Amino acid sequence: MATYQPSWTHRRRVVFGTLIFCAGAIAYLIAFGEDIRLHEAIADGLILLAASVIGGYVFGAAWDDLNVMKHGRADQAAAPPQSPPNPAAPAPAAPTSVVPPADGTGEGPDRGPDREAVG
Repeated sequence: MATYQPSWTHRRRVVFGTLIFCAGAIAYLIAFGEDIRLHEAIADGLILLAASVIGGYVFGAAWDDLNVMKHGRADQAAAPPQSPPNPAAPAPAAPTSVVPPADGTGEGPDRGPDREAVG
């Protein structure tokens, strides 16, 4: 039985695009940015964004893999249809009823020495 491997193509594009954007913006600030507090704050934000994306990618993959292992394929609609019942198969047995013993002791499932008769 083959295991389901989720497609991460779209997620990788978003992650790599975000990381490339962060790297490009930081490179621009290093090369052409002035040494002001605004650019420092922007660089800090870009570094935090890159770290968050990497963390989300790694832990999101682990979480997704755990869910796939636990619950099966994440995007499967429903279980495959069941085959119709076999008409030649015997019907299930009817439930049996419990009858108190006929030996006159008065003890049985419906009667006991300290209980009144039920039913």
